[in-house]
Amino acid sequence: MEAVRGLGELAAELRVGRDQAAETVAELSARFDAEVAAQAKRARAAATEGRRRDVRIREIEAQLLRVTTLLGALEQRLVALEQAVVVATARLGGPRR
Repeated sequence: MEAVRGLGELAAELRVGRDQAAETVAELSARFDAEVAAQAKRARAAATEGRRRDVRIREIEAQLLRVTTLLGALEQRLVALEQAVVVATARLGGPRR
């Protein structure tokens, strides 16, 4: 009889241990899921920020190209104006370059 009682107590302890283990596993699983979700959120935010930076870089590159093109056109106009001044000065008999 004592052996049966001992087995009953052991079974009860095993059930308690099993329940505690299940609770611990559930808690760890929830923590893990929360951490994975947080990391995924951070990764998505970083990817979004990276795309925004890429877009901004392309916008700046386009602006630089427009400015460079405009400066080239202005330089050509300045050269043409300078040549026109030289021609006008020569026609008026002024100093030649």
